[in-house]
Amino acid sequence: MVDQRKPGKSIRDTYVFELEMSERGRRINNLAECLNLQENRDKFQVDSDTLMGQFQLTEAERKLINENDWLNLVKAGGNIYNVIRIAALFDVGLYPLGAQQLGISYEEFLKTRNEKGAT
Repeated sequence: MVDQRKPGKSIRDTYVFELEMSERGRRINNLAECLNLQENRDKFQVDSDTLMGQFQLTEAERKLINENDWLNLVKAGGNIYNVIRIAALFDVGLYPLGAQQLGISYEEFLKTRNEKGAT
């Protein structure tokens, strides 16, 4: 198989979710995967600290979640799909998450969705 990544041709402000990042974010991603079950989402809402403790999240990882720091949760190894799953617990959808990751307001982000070529 051909390696499609070009290390010398990285895209600014992007993060390739590869093995090292996956291992670094293992605890975050395991927590997020458990949120597929409604009972676990309910547990998180009642006592998020206990549920995060069950997955042995570090204090730094817990802080990222509690402060809704989605960009740094990705940098910590959170798979973007799992970060979205966690964000949903805080009623944060995909577009507000994207705006935060770009460092712009939600309104500014929405304007980019109307530009030609925006997806």
